[in-house]
Amino acid sequence: MIRGRAELLHRTGRVGTGGVEDIEEIVEASRRGQSLVTLLLTLGRRKPADADVHDLSIVVEDLTLLLRRVLPDSVEVLVSTGDENTPAVHADHAQLEQVILNLVVNARDAMPMGGTLAIRTEVVAVDDQFAAVNGGASGGEYSVLRVADTGKGVPPEYRHLVFEPFFTTKDEDLGTGLGLSIVYGVAQQAHGFVRITDAPGGGAVFEVYLPRASRQPSAVEREERQASSKGLETILLV
Repeated sequence: MIRGRAELLHRTGRVGTGGVEDIEEIVEASRRGQSLVTLLLTLGRRKPADADVHDLSIVVEDLTLLLRRVLPDSVEVLVSTGDENTPAVHADHAQLEQVILNLVVNARDAMPMGGTLAIRTEVVAVDDQFAAVNGGASGGEYSVLRVADTGKGVPPEYRHLVFEPFFTTKDEDLGTGLGLSIVYGVAQQAHGFVRITDAPGGGAVFEVYLPRASRQPSAVEREERQASSKGLETILLV
């Protein structure tokens, strides 16, 4: 309601220059509030998931262009989306994108002077002991999203806290502390788990384990998703 009324007032042009700036601030504040509520609902698992079978590799590939815009030129991005063994998962597509974006932004903030960000998807067979130790899950085949950076890493004393809501080591106004909590919540909702390990040579590796779907996306579904990511719009430049 607040955002809608502010946008309508903005369109009417019935305010001066200073008033326009104030309205823009109201719209932006309401947008941030809306985003925060959505994150909290996801975190509390009260937001219903529109779950379907998705190819995790395609989700990553579709986001690659956006990820390169989010990251500065000083960060090199390496994407590896596995082989023919499709890492299919049964999850909400929007939540999968949120997981990837949150991990990428977290890696970016850990490399203020630049570095290398490696994103990989693969299928891994997990035994019961490994699953129980890392997330209390059960063994089986998991589709894994692995995001590795060459940043500051995660100190051992913080590893049990990084997934806590609102916990952050960032400066004030630089983060809400909800990004990794959302990653954890989405993984739990999909009956998976998240691991943190040290990257060779420094940095951190975040691994999101999601149970592999019982079926693969059909060839038609894969073609439709790949085609939709290219867009059907026409741009006219005058």
